[in-house]
Amino acid sequence: MLSRLYGLGRWVVSLVLALFSALCLALLLTSDRLPGGVYTAAGCLAMALWALAVLLLGRVLRKIPAFTWVLLGAGWAISLAAALLLNPPLQSDFQMLYDAGVSWLRGDTSFQQSVYFQLWAYQSAYVAWEALFLSIWQDPRMIELIHSLLFSGTIVLLYRLLRAQIPETAARVTAVWMLSFPTFFTLPAVLTNQIPGAFFLCLGLWVLLSEDTRRLGLGRFPLAGLCLQLGNLMRPEGVLILAALAAAGILYLLTRPALWRRALLGGVLLLAAYWLAGRAADLLVVVSGLNENGLANEDPLWKFVLGLNPETGGTYSADDWALVVATLGPDNRMTEATVALEKALIAQRLRQPLGSLLALALEKVDRLWIADPLSWALAGLSETECWGLRTFCRAADRTLLGLALALTLPGTLLRRGHPREARGFVPHLVVLASFFAFLLIEVQPRYAYLPLLFLFCCAGHGLALVGNRWLRWED
Repeated sequence: MLSRLYGLGRWVVSLVLALFSALCLALLLTSDRLPGGVYTAAGCLAMALWALAVLLLGRVLRKIPAFTWVLLGAGWAISLAAALLLNPPLQSDFQMLYDAGVSWLRGDTSFQQSVYFQLWAYQSAYVAWEALFLSIWQDPRMIELIHSLLFSGTIVLLYRLLRAQIPETAARVTAVWMLSFPTFFTLPAVLTNQIPGAFFLCLGLWVLLSEDTRRLGLGRFPLAGLCLQLGNLMRPEGVLILAALAAAGILYLLTRPALWRRALLGGVLLLAAYWLAGRAADLLVVVSGLNENGLANEDPLWKFVLGLNPETGGTYSADDWALVVATLGPDNRMTEATVALEKALIAQRLRQPLGSLLALALEKVDRLWIADPLSWALAGLSETECWGLRTFCRAADRTLLGLALALTLPGTLLRRGHPREARGFVPHLVVLASFFAFLLIEVQPRYAYLPLLFLFCCAGHGLALVGNRWLRWED
């Protein structure tokens, strides 16, 4: 009975992920907001040549010694070079958070009285993160240097996880593929909290699931919980990873029910470490004087207000913000009127006709997964100054995304029995958790950074299928 439930669970995960990939691929191919180069004969030829080069590259990559260190160095160099070349201006939240870090180093904590840090005090953790490195060198390039290294480390961690699920050659090619994806290697230049957040979340998964850490035994669980909370403090996406781990844990117990006590103990240790690390960080922020509100989120409904706005397609709305600000107290704090207003907006938007809700959901998928994610990184370049670099990067970026979506299909449908272990479904489950979560909350293209990392891991299974069947990559 349990084996049948496990088979059903694998089938449902594979089917839903395949439907999601097919939907995104269809939206990508029919989008009218993409560079024309994607659709030209030259663009198609470039994609074909790139795919052939990567597949053939597998025979070369498998012969590279110390590949992990080579990957780490190459990723750091590529991302740092992109940051120095692009040098995007600090804007919006990125400017505000950077300025807050600089102010704190100077002993000025007046920024915590702003409406931003009053309502969303949890952003103070990222302020402390930036201040830590700005104390060494007070220049945005210091953060770019560190974030470029963390980006590279993230790719290395995912490669070490993948190599236990697919053949070594396919894992190496997938890692190089992720390194060449413009969205990934340019985002560290923006100074966004996605970079350290994703690194620590992936570090937690590596500690928990990798073959490299088996010798730690049960100690892996609290250590993973600590790493996951560090990632969550940088950017509150820990719930996506925890949801994926919970689902994977259920699949695991369906195959090994006798180990339920050990699995339960491990889960408790992980969650305890996760919770304690969060509370300790909250107390530290208050004691240090960084923010008297700790790491609280005083307005958790705001993301839902934006995410359900049909006029903006689930993105930021200046009109909604004007309504909310008008109800805040004189100290920029939430009031009963604020909560009542936000609940009323959410309820009103959820009462839309089913067709309108489905149209909004489709538009949000398009804005999150398909829309141009390079606008921040390329903001400092004009088309006349960079010889078409903007168009080329965007066309290459969406082309590689299309290839990832296309390879996810055979990786899920044609290999339903693979991965055989429940932990191999964690990347699939992170993508699905992200997909459903962002149907309700605000979306921006850069928010897809974390789930796209795991989407490429899913595509790695399809890449392994192609490489092993037609290019004989078997190790």
